[in-house]
Amino acid sequence: MIGSAASGKSTAVRILVQHLQAQDNRPIHYISSREIRDELYGNPHHRGPWAEVEAAIHRKLCEALSEGATAIVEACYVKRDFRLAITQALPLPEPVQWIGWWLDTPVGLCRQWNQQREHPVPDGVITKHCSQLMQAGPTPHRQEGFAQVVRLQTGQGIALEELIPAQLAALDHHIRQASNRDASHELHGYSSLLDQERLIFLIRLLSSQPKLAGTTSEAPGELGQQLRAHGQNDLALVVSQELAVQHGACFGDPLAVAADLAWLEEQGFMAGATLASDGLSHRPLSPIEPPPWPAGKARSTGGFSRLADRQAFQQAFTVLRHLLHHPFDRAAGVRVHNHLARSLNQDANGGYSGWSARKVQDVITQTLTPYGFRMPGSSGRGGYAIGASLLSVPQLLEMWQLLELQANTLGFSSACQIRASIQDSLKRVGVELEQQPVARTLHWPYRTLGSTEAVLEAAIKRRQRVMITLRSRSGERSSPLQVWPLQLLLDRGSWLLLHEHDNIGQAEGLLACEPLASIHLIKSAARAGRKLSMHQAALERSSLLQQHCGSLHLGSDLAEQLAFTRTIAAGEQPERSTLRFRCSPQVMAVVRQELERFLPCNLRLSRPLPGHSWGRMEPQQLVMTSDSDVLHPYPVELDLPEWVLRDDPELRRWIFSLGAGIRIEAPASLVEEQRRWLADALRLYEPMVQISQKGELFKSDEGSTEPGFSSQGAVLRKRVVKPPISRPWGPVLGAPAKSP
Repeated sequence: MIGSAASGKSTAVRILVQHLQAQDNRPIHYISSREIRDELYGNPHHRGPWAEVEAAIHRKLCEALSEGATAIVEACYVKRDFRLAITQALPLPEPVQWIGWWLDTPVGLCRQWNQQREHPVPDGVITKHCSQLMQAGPTPHRQEGFAQVVRLQTGQGIALEELIPAQLAALDHHIRQASNRDASHELHGYSSLLDQERLIFLIRLLSSQPKLAGTTSEAPGELGQQLRAHGQNDLALVVSQELAVQHGACFGDPLAVAADLAWLEEQGFMAGATLASDGLSHRPLSPIEPPPWPAGKARSTGGFSRLADRQAFQQAFTVLRHLLHHPFDRAAGVRVHNHLARSLNQDANGGYSGWSARKVQDVITQTLTPYGFRMPGSSGRGGYAIGASLLSVPQLLEMWQLLELQANTLGFSSACQIRASIQDSLKRVGVELEQQPVARTLHWPYRTLGSTEAVLEAAIKRRQRVMITLRSRSGERSSPLQVWPLQLLLDRGSWLLLHEHDNIGQAEGLLACEPLASIHLIKSAARAGRKLSMHQAALERSSLLQQHCGSLHLGSDLAEQLAFTRTIAAGEQPERSTLRFRCSPQVMAVVRQELERFLPCNLRLSRPLPGHSWGRMEPQQLVMTSDSDVLHPYPVELDLPEWVLRDDPELRRWIFSLGAGIRIEAPASLVEEQRRWLADALRLYEPMVQISQKGELFKSDEGSTEPGFSSQGAVLRKRVVKPPISRPWGPVLGAPAKSP
């Protein structure tokens, strides 16, 4: 079990034990560092020497293996050297298959769970653990000796009771896939990650502190005899102690370090090259030859790193040896990767002459750069500089997408210029901008995306399917839906998810847009997503529907959607209904701005009367005629899909909010709906007002207990309220002309 304190490891163990016991009858030994501390010190929270705890874990683990049991070892294991110490450095009576269960819990959630514990740990411990897992070192990976590392992301809102069974069901399949990938490796004596990293750390230490190699005294005792048997003085002891301090106790084995020193001497790393006065001539070096995989040793059941393969190891250490002997081997005006490839091909020191600039670059970026082999003052991070920042290609791609939105949608000239510059940079590295799905239309600067949004955004970029449920207005949850997320949209200050329903067996599904607040994410598919062409086709179809709907309400019937879009694609006019209403001059100025979201070809207006103006209008739209209606002289007609007029809530909020400033004339169903709304509103206010036959409005005394009466039940005190217009109770939105 891997994870910070209070990350949920103990809970995960309980669930894991239940499902493992249900699968087979093998006994399960639970080895907890907390229980071991309780046995050793009488207090589970006492921080004794880790070496004592580790020795007890080793003893209990050997007991479990002797009984043929499955063992679950629970400790934090937040640092790589802690994990390597148990997966690769711990001597066991027989080979085992290690499975890493990583509780990847956000630091905030860890702190929240920590406060619910009987004995909470300091918040600083949790912060340190999370930092060590994610920022301060390599994250858990199968190359550390695990057959598989299962990452349980508990911050996504999915319970461990759902996550663990799903991961267990797919575990054997993932292990087989990973093992098949590693089967092609030609193993050697340094194929184990622990041995690889110890050798690399040793070279780094000796190259940065050359005085260590000048030690001449001998180590005393049995260890000294063993070291001298390897032909070493106390250099191995001094170096192993330094490696243990810098990188962890598992790297501080003096005998292993002594063997590494002997191998480096044999391969020409430590024998100085005889440089001529020009600094380039040197004696030839033999090809790099790693020691063989130990005879009789079974092939590890865990994962391997890239350098576990013999050829990859030879190439990486050939480049490293060349750079150590020739740290200034570079030519002016020539890229360093091209120059090194030329030098290596001329020397053929590594027994390999097929060097290319790309292979040299791969060795440097994938092996030498991560371990700190770098010339002073050089930068090891690739990307393009913008101002004072250095951005990677994925960051540049996201920035380009945001600038593309601002340039095309908002028309910012500065965004156009910067977008063109980034576009040129991305094209130079072979990134096809048109092929990239845009996850979001706009960043919301006042809110950080939470875990659900982050998972959805990742699913959009990978074109993966997710399972969700939707909460209705009444608070009820829908049945689970399989959908393909398309975009996260920001509309009127709220985030929404544009998605396509997974219509199994069909290329196209129902397109819909739902508020993120109403979405509950159940799970996200781990396998590769669908084709980019299908993702782009769904986005194009949704864009077409949004243009003709003028909103994000795309309907709830797949047949209607497909008939509408296919008709347009065929170059024909789709079937639409007409919304017709009349506006007052004041409301028309507001409505004219709102009408910009509709296609001009679907909109018909009238010219403004003398003294009125509301901006430029297309001549083809001016086909209506203003009349002498005093209240509503301006007619408007808008052609929309039938489903928009039938049940689009955004359209109703817009139209009904205009009040008496408009009069709806068609469709009749919308007129009737408006009348019902008005009638309900009048019934709500009837107990609060009374109207005289003369149209005078009476109000009750201030502080009265009943509407229209004073607190003493006295006769109404009359107050006349003048109507705002000459016809206070006239025809409004198709209401009857007669006063109530």
